[in-house]
Amino acid sequence: MLTNCSKFGGTPVRYESDVRVAFVGYRDHCDGERFRLERLDFGPVDAFRSFLRSVEAKGGGDDCEDVLGGMAAAARLSWRRANRCLVHVADMPAHGRRFHRGYLTDDYGGDEAEPHGIRVEDVIGRLKRKGVDYCFCKITRDTDLMIRVFKEVGGEDFKMRQGRKEGRPNKFLDFLQTLVTSGSLNH
Repeated sequence: MLTNCSKFGGTPVRYESDVRVAFVGYRDHCDGERFRLERLDFGPVDAFRSFLRSVEAKGGGDDCEDVLGGMAAAARLSWRRANRCLVHVADMPAHGRRFHRGYLTDDYGGDEAEPHGIRVEDVIGRLKRKGVDYCFCKITRDTDLMIRVFKEVGGEDFKMRQGRKEGRPNKFLDFLQTLVTSGSLNH
């Protein structure tokens, strides 16, 4: 059974009624454990919409963000459906010079500078084992090196797509609609 969903970019989107969506929002380590991650596990689209209304983009102290913490939280979601896709939207890279070569402010500084000990190899490995396709929506060029690292770590069998919506975050919903309606994530 198909149902109309609210409009993405002015075009009605149709989705199967058993589609389940989740949300993980991440901020930075300086925002404290209570506010650093926001999670909603998989559930109906209406619950997702309701939750999303309460989410605010705020906080942060330096340029880099807790990307790896957010990805680790996403890997811990209850991925049960056959089609699994993580859509990641970011304007800044993860902490650590490995992801930005030191040209951004990074309060955690070192090469593997994740204060909780989360390693990109472990997170991407978990996503791969769970059969999750990874789709990155780039907002700025500041994430280019991070994405190259993700591709290298993930290897050829890492199902990764990249949307090029740089400088046009308002085009994200059009990008998401294309993913959902084109079946481009099916392999």
